Amino acid sequence: MTGNPVTPVGAPNGGVHTGNTAGSPAVLFGFPQTSPAQPAPPGVAVTGLPLPQIVPMVVTIMPSNNLSPENCNLERFLVDWARKAYANSCVPPPGKRPYGLLDRNAHLCEKEVKAQLGTRITRVVYDDLNGDCCDYQGIDWQQMGVTRQQAREQRRQTYTNYISVKDSDKWEPSRCEYMPRNTDNHFCFRGMHIKRSIHLSHFQLRNLLASASRSRVYYAAREGVVRQFNAVSGADSVALRFRQHNEVQISTIAAGQGVLLAGGFNGEYCVVNTDSEYVDEKPGTARFEGTVTTNRASGISNHIDIHNLRGVAAPLAAFASNDLGLRIVDLETQRILSDVMFPFPVNCTAISPDRRLRVVVGDCKDVFIVAAEPERTTTRRGGVSAPEILNILRGHNDYGFACAWADDGYTLATGCQDRAIKIWDARKLCNTSGHSIPVTTLRTEMAGARSLRFSPVGSGKRVLIAAEEADFLNVFDAQTFRTHQTLDFFGEIGGVTLTNGSQDLWALCTDSWRGGLLHFERCGLAAAAVAFDEAHDPSPRTQRWRGATSFDWPRPPWEPRRDRHRMLRRRLRDVAAAGLTPF
Repeated sequence: MTGNPVTPVGAPNGGVHTGNTAGSPAVLFGFPQTSPAQPAPPGVAVTGLPLPQIVPMVVTIMPSNNLSPENCNLERFLVDWARKAYANSCVPPPGKRPYGLLDRNAHLCEKEVKAQLGTRITRVVYDDLNGDCCDYQGIDWQQMGVTRQQAREQRRQTYTNYISVKDSDKWEPSRCEYMPRNTDNHFCFRGMHIKRSIHLSHFQLRNLLASASRSRVYYAAREGVVRQFNAVSGADSVALRFRQHNEVQISTIAAGQGVLLAGGFNGEYCVVNTDSEYVDEKPGTARFEGTVTTNRASGISNHIDIHNLRGVAAPLAAFASNDLGLRIVDLETQRILSDVMFPFPVNCTAISPDRRLRVVVGDCKDVFIVAAEPERTTTRRGGVSAPEILNILRGHNDYGFACAWADDGYTLATGCQDRAIKIWDARKLCNTSGHSIPVTTLRTEMAGARSLRFSPVGSGKRVLIAAEEADFLNVFDAQTFRTHQTLDFFGEIGGVTLTNGSQDLWALCTDSWRGGLLHFERCGLAAAAVAFDEAHDPSPRTQRWRGATSFDWPRPPWEPRRDRHRMLRRRLRDVAAAGLTPF
């Protein structure tokens, strides 16, 4: 993650080692010499945010706010579009159409834009949708004199994807990237709850949304607060608060295994028991605070993955930090079980369902597959611990910020700023020549994927949720990866989460004017069960791997017996929901 400078262990005089010089992180830790990450720009921000810098050979512009410097929020986008359209449409050049207008009959009126910006709504439901008069965010495009499609095209023309490597997101035929057909219909709009307390601390970190149950959704707010939204009652309350809330900036949150966990810019974290008896009455009382790193210059917690390991009953948390470290913390005893260092800042991790492997992405073009067990580490020169690297996957052209592992145990996905999402098969990551071979490479709509989620086993047709940096949620068919569904709105995306057995999809829009929680639900639970589990097409053309007998994720051999009959229970539930007509 682009941010404050990183001082590796053993760097003299606080300097930053780069390249293949003696004492570099790769040499120091004994890592293979792969595509190294560029050095982080110098400069330290008082609040932990990056400062504007100009660094040679690194195509990055450090922003002074939480968004990428080239892009603006929805309010500024509309105002700038209206003003430029008016100024350039007064006397358009011969043969040229006015700037910002897709046809000569469209007139974006600044007066109507300001009137639209002055409206305040709190909720949009499915019945409120009315074409260009009301979309997911309650925006009346017809009143402003344009259509939503025109606004979408204008947004595509003006939005700049943030990259760290020059021209990494440009499409080339040699990369074998393709965008699947937008023909699927997996999720439909249920409603949107407008929230103005949402806070995006860093423009590259988009894991600020989590869920612990069907009714509880958590999102990051200002002043070191994580708020809880009750999807049933609509109540909004404080779920977690740091003691020194005026100083902590929340960079990532996670929920699972009965705990809610938030990480900050200086390595601090706070744990709350979500299953506490008084969690709804006295939020934050059953909590614990600590730190995972003492490197306050670059100790940002980029990502947190809550999981458990074989033989360990207590929940564990994998902290991916910007100081090159990956730390495994026992949340029951607050003890650090493993502290390993990488030659680059770690941005995201995901563990395999059998708890043996872990995929790691960061400020490096390569993807690392390492051993997940804390004891499987090696000690390098200087007493620094390094993970046991099992494989290195190459093919991306920019830094990675998202990864996910499917419940089948061998399907994993990685997303980078180059607008590519690579699907890998853990059973065959490389060919006989040792070259990495992904199953397929997908291309996003407008920006790089910042968050990836596979639907869990037993939830019907398997899908992959890919949240881009802004505006687009891509729902890919995880069986063939040939088709997908696009859910679009306007605003930076702070995260996505699946609840209720993947039947509900929540997305966090961080826009200051029309941001909030967007709720989507699966289209036709009973129809999906019949179409994709029982009457599927068994031909090899529609099955990605030999031996697949269902469009749902295959049952792994280590799955407990009580979970093996989940498909039967789901079919019975679908029949009960459908009724006994015509009997």
